[in-house]
Amino acid sequence: MGGDLLRFELEPDGDGTRLTLVHVLLDEGADAAARTAAGWHVCLAALERTLAGRAVAAPDGPSPEWRERYAEYVALGFPAGAPIPGDAQTAS
Repeated sequence: MGGDLLRFELEPDGDGTRLTLVHVLLDEGADAAARTAAGWHVCLAALERTLAGRAVAAPDGPSPEWRERYAEYVALGFPAGAPIPGDAQTAS
């Protein structure tokens, strides 16, 4: 993500705060869309659990939750094919 563009916006929303995240993929281009979307999905879900006071363990490589989200994004037509860091299943 060194060359990607990230924008985080926080604004009041009732009793909470709305987070708007925009991630423009530059380094690996569109091929990283499904991988990146799944990663953000899992990370933001973990943030939500943490804010609710529940314990969250850091994954050691792609988690089953991440794999499920990745498959969903691929099925939705998100571009895929970028390497998946820490994935023994795709390592050469």
